[in-house]
Amino acid sequence: MKAVHLADASPSGSGSRSRRGRSFATRLLGLASILIASVATAGAGTAGPQLVYPRGIDVSARPPSGLYPGVDAGSCCWMARRAQLAVSVPPNANAMIITLFVPKYALVGTQMQTLTATIDSAGKQSVCCLGPGIHELAFAVPSSHANPMTISLQMSTTFVPARVGEGADQRQLSVLLRGIEWRNTFGNGLASTLLDPRLLAAFLILYAALFVCAVIGTFRRPIFGAVLLIGTSPFALYIPIDGTTLTLPKTTLVAVLLGLALRGVSGTLLRDRRLAWLLIAQVAFAAMVLLSLYHAAVGGPVWREFLKQLQYALTGVVAFLAFRADSPETRERWIRAALMATTAIVSLAALFQLRSGAPMGVYIAGEAFSRIAGPLEGPNQLGAFLGIALPVLLAFAISRTARLLDYAVLVLGCLAVLLTFSRGGVTALAVGLGLVLASFGADRLKKVAYRVVAVLFAATFLLAVLQFAGVGSPGLARIAFGGGSGAEGFNGGLGTRAQLWRGAYILWRSSPLLGVGAGNYELELAQTGAPGVRTHANSVYFQTLAEEGSLGFVALLGLAIASIRVLTGKGSSVLPTAMLAVIVALWFHQITDDVTFYPKVGILLWTMLGIGVAAAHTPD
Repeated sequence: MKAVHLADASPSGSGSRSRRGRSFATRLLGLASILIASVATAGAGTAGPQLVYPRGIDVSARPPSGLYPGVDAGSCCWMARRAQLAVSVPPNANAMIITLFVPKYALVGTQMQTLTATIDSAGKQSVCCLGPGIHELAFAVPSSHANPMTISLQMSTTFVPARVGEGADQRQLSVLLRGIEWRNTFGNGLASTLLDPRLLAAFLILYAALFVCAVIGTFRRPIFGAVLLIGTSPFALYIPIDGTTLTLPKTTLVAVLLGLALRGVSGTLLRDRRLAWLLIAQVAFAAMVLLSLYHAAVGGPVWREFLKQLQYALTGVVAFLAFRADSPETRERWIRAALMATTAIVSLAALFQLRSGAPMGVYIAGEAFSRIAGPLEGPNQLGAFLGIALPVLLAFAISRTARLLDYAVLVLGCLAVLLTFSRGGVTALAVGLGLVLASFGADRLKKVAYRVVAVLFAATFLLAVLQFAGVGSPGLARIAFGGGSGAEGFNGGLGTRAQLWRGAYILWRSSPLLGVGAGNYELELAQTGAPGVRTHANSVYFQTLAEEGSLGFVALLGLAIASIRVLTGKGSSVLPTAMLAVIVALWFHQITDDVTFYPKVGILLWTMLGIGVAAAHTPD
């Protein structure tokens, strides 16, 4: 007896529709390959390499001194001991974030680097103890400053590449300056980035065209709305608007909702108990996020996180309606095509970073490796994004007549996840793929697989909780979750999980019931003994405990249980079976990463959750 019955039965004419669906997917993937190839070969016929400066540097206002431009993102940009730069400051910014990369060989004769910044004529600000890796360092912006503003940077030590076996370069270098960004710590944590007027105009034209196409497409075929939600989820093209941003997924969500409304999609489709339970759980969690305002030192981030949770819920509802309102004979083929095209584009873009320069690196046994991220915010996020898409594509390949194209996209995506070097992402992908394979075997095999994952989850979570409370074995935790001592343990200024989880525990103890406020963890972390570290807690469970307290943690557990329960049961569709494997693997992944903190991951997840629930059950 099989765990699911997925015969590809369809009415007369389904063969031609199947061929059209395959042809559509092939054309989409062919277009994706052409676009990626054009990017890869761009500039091949130019007279010489184009110089690349760090993002945020205003080269037109004043050429920087002491900073050597690169020829691509990976080689940008070496700094001498001292550098002077000009930057344009957004009007609502009061904090400057400088991103540095310290190579291991740049610390010859010393354990750490120190950066001293002087902004205009204001006093000096220093950050010490910078070990190998990426560092995101915050500096206060004086209330009165010129615009463009002058920044003077000085590192504590330098090295000569030729003397440490890194080529023949005889320059005195210090670190790689990656970029400068801005924050408003009194608002929602963001500051408007100044866009070139021509770029802004191009973005607005693109947004308008997408909006019109999404409305018309959804009006004609509701499933096109779900396809667009999937296709735009990994791409943002941020347009800053007074402390927040306009993005492609937000625009698409509103347009698809309008298209469904104009089409007259009946609200009776929402009378589904599974959808109701999922929404109740999500709204309850969003309410706990808003309630965390009570102890929040900064209110803006709380509202940002609250609205984000509502956006996720609305995305699930819209995806549910778009899938349920369309023809049952073809809608799964459109979802399959959208996932294949999106996975291929994201994976190719990520793998291209091996040539153009990856955003992060990692040292393994003394060797440096690039960690690719593609259009996502980081390697862990890319691993989570593909960890949602790939198990669903595997389920489609198993349940239908698989083609070479299916396996090519699966291999491409799995390779991209492996090259993120995200242990949580790789493990979660293995769990998701394994559960999908088990789901197409005997019922007994499926039950055993899920029980094994439950035991692994419990053991991993218990080990993490001991580390969170500071009573676990440091050696065992280092093996399981990474981290080390000295410069390697500083983890590039992002902190080890031991630091981040211990900081979350301290913050939770300060406000155990309601937490310190959603989005406030990174603002309060420095007070817990992690100077120079500004990031999230690398665990959705411990981040929630710190920011929303015990009440928020209970609401999070309710959401986890609801998201699993609404996908259980037998049915004729492949989507609920695949999404059950995905959601279990994702909750496992989030022991060591808070990936749904990032909208690109959260939007794809909730789009697929809405589709999975719509395919799982018919309304009562």
